[in-house]
Formats: sequence, structure tokens, C-alpha cells
Amino acid sequence: MYRERRNRIYHGNVMEIEVVGRRRAHTEGGQVDATRAKIEQVKEEEEDKSEQDWDAEHQELIHLHFALA
Repeated sequence: MYRERRNRIYHGNVMEIEVVGRRRAHTEGGQVDATRAKIEQVKEEEEDKSEQDWDAEHQELIHLHFALA
């Protein structure tokens, strides 16, 4: 954890703000990498699922087309 005080100018007034947070890049680099990998994995799974859903719908439309012909 870290705390940092900064001066910012809002509408012409100088205001002091305090920033509190975690420096993840230095302390939790492995955790950040694991989270990014998980996000990529979920995105790929969603893309695969949407392709499978589209293929199933397309096959169903082909069957309906030939059934009606």
C-alpha cells in the first residue's frame, strides 16, 4: 500500500488530494499476469461458443430450407 499527496487545480482552486492504493506492478506482478491470462482464456472460450452457436443455427436453417423445398 502507498499513500501520496498531490496538489490539483480544480476550477482555479488548488486542492490537496490523497491517493491511496496498491502498486500492483511491483508487488503483485505474478497475480496481474495470471489475471490477464484468465481474461484472454475467457474471451477465447466466448468466441468459440459464439462460433458453435452460429454453426448450429446455420445447420438448422439449411435443414429447414431443404425441408420446405
